Amino acid sequence: MVQVTVASLLAAMVLDNGECSHVVVYAALGYIAGLLMMAPRRNALTAVDEVLIRWGLVILFFISSITAAVIWPIRMRGM
Repeated sequence: MVQVTVASLLAAMVLDNGECSHVVVYAALGYIAGLLMMAPRRNALTAVDEVLIRWGLVILFFISSITAAVIWPIRMRGM
């Protein structure tokens, strides 16, 4: 959760019409959803779960940056 907070604050300071903020929001929501899915079985986490808890936000950040790069121009054409 500290990673999400720091990334959100840093993205909010970038002056790019919110594109970086959207990337972080997409990644943070995906990360939080993953944590919520792991919560019921928190006493029996696998090695993959532990890797995703530690590095999931970084992985999702790169995936969401590609997604935002595709979605952002489509949104701008519609305006």
